[in-house]
Amino acid sequence: MSYPVRTEIVSGSKTFHIVAVATSIVSLFYLFWRLFSGTVSPAIPIISGFYFFSECVLILNLFFFFALFWTRIRRIPTPLDEFDPPLAADRLPTLDIFVSTLNEPLEIVQRTVLAATQVNYPKHTTYVLDDGARKELEQWVQARQKQGDPIKYIARKKIPGMPDYAKAGNLNHALFQAGTSGEFIFLLDADHVCKANFAQILLPYFYNFDSATQDYSLNRVAYVQAPDRSWTNLEGNTLADDTRLFHGPQQQANDYLGAVWCTGSAVLLRREALAEIGGFYQATVTEDVPTGFILHSRGWESRFHSDPITCGMPPVNFTAMLRQRQRWTEGDLQQYIRLFPKIIWRLNWKQRLNYTIGPVSMVCRLFFIFALIFLPWLAIIQGKWVMALKPLDLVVCLAPFVILTRVVRILAFRPVSPRVFYLSEQFYWCTSASFGLGIFRVLFTSKKVKFWVSPKSKSAPQSFPNLTHLTGILFLTPLIYAVWTYLHSLKTYTSHFGLIWPAITLAWFLNALFCCWPLIYFSLFKARVCDDYFNDSIKDQETSASWINWVLLPTSFAPVVTALAGLWVLIKIALDQ
Repeated sequence: MSYPVRTEIVSGSKTFHIVAVATSIVSLFYLFWRLFSGTVSPAIPIISGFYFFSECVLILNLFFFFALFWTRIRRIPTPLDEFDPPLAADRLPTLDIFVSTLNEPLEIVQRTVLAATQVNYPKHTTYVLDDGARKELEQWVQARQKQGDPIKYIARKKIPGMPDYAKAGNLNHALFQAGTSGEFIFLLDADHVCKANFAQILLPYFYNFDSATQDYSLNRVAYVQAPDRSWTNLEGNTLADDTRLFHGPQQQANDYLGAVWCTGSAVLLRREALAEIGGFYQATVTEDVPTGFILHSRGWESRFHSDPITCGMPPVNFTAMLRQRQRWTEGDLQQYIRLFPKIIWRLNWKQRLNYTIGPVSMVCRLFFIFALIFLPWLAIIQGKWVMALKPLDLVVCLAPFVILTRVVRILAFRPVSPRVFYLSEQFYWCTSASFGLGIFRVLFTSKKVKFWVSPKSKSAPQSFPNLTHLTGILFLTPLIYAVWTYLHSLKTYTSHFGLIWPAITLAWFLNALFCCWPLIYFSLFKARVCDDYFNDSIKDQETSASWINWVLLPTSFAPVVTALAGLWVLIKIALDQ
């Protein structure tokens, strides 16, 4: 006898709990120290005060982070063809595979479709949803049909002047108006090649086993989301693999809270659930997350499968990646404005917590951008310190806070390697400008936010100047501020203080250089997709860091260097006395 799915707690939770509690205590002590120790500079009270308020907001976000990652689960399915007792052949559900496309290169779409037609499952049909209505693609599908492939072509008619709702409209047309009838629907983007056994792996999530009757029955699961993994990376950079933290530890935490985020590809959905809510949500530029949100509000459940079952390609250059993240930000904010107030109260408390973390994180990131990008410039202009520190304060109060907040995040994301975690800091910096632009476009412009598809061609243009270069210029601020702090400290402090401040600023300078390196690199050189994607052999490969990332990686330990520098100065003072 075998159960369809086993659930286990991800190992390492106890260590994370201990460090999280310690970090919470240190964080509260840090805020108390900042408030009453005079570190809020009286010379520039507005700037320094706002910086302190930003720290309060970021610590609030830290507490939400602890709540989200307190428990993570991993689900292990029994493949459908290994059920014991087996599921009768006449009870196997029908499966439709939707490959949505809009003017992507034909060879990319063909590769995805061919892989979908080879799925190891008896009752499946692949549908090419061509929103570009290309004759050559239709003819290719017809040729494959004659060779016996279970494949069909669908292209909807768009009415000029009427909204077509982009990808959501394309999916809904196939769902309700194109004659598809599969009980389950698997979504693939045009560049995502699926593994042949994905149906055997994902379908068990929709079944319960009754030991009394020795029979299987469908449960209330609406969709199963699998990781979205890339097999190629931007040349000389690892940011293309930045979603590994989300499509892994974070989704496992979401799964425990009963609110796995639907991300629109590599997801298996139940037609009955989609029909109940009227199909995919069409009022935002991203249809995936809001659709999952609505399904949860109707009492449907979700699951996360931890192992990748598809391989796709990232945007072809760095500017395209920034624009993609901007669209995601716009879609998330539209969801929070239009859906959040209406249906958040229909969720259980765990799901409310999960979906509340999203808007809270958005607010915190805005404070982060303002505090670390604009405030240093104001401090430089006025020639004043944002924070007034003494060596003892640094060692006792600031260093433990910074170090523990970093360590606890590494523990939360295990078993992802620390290298990937530190590279995610680069991603956080690199996408902050596009994040801010997305917020601005939704809140403060009357121009309608439109859906656009990330380019997949090797020859996709990258204009100059573009968002990459503007982002790089903006986020050189930490480097400039570190240099200014270093020079200012040499003029301001003498004796032992003259020893510590150059060490501190040098450490933070290197850390800022580590975070900003991809921006500098892509501002100087054109980024393109590695040729691996276009070769005949396809495999899910680990992205490798460029040599400069390996060189700069130790600089991410700048807080540790800072703490040691402060401790060394204190020892020297004691020895001199």
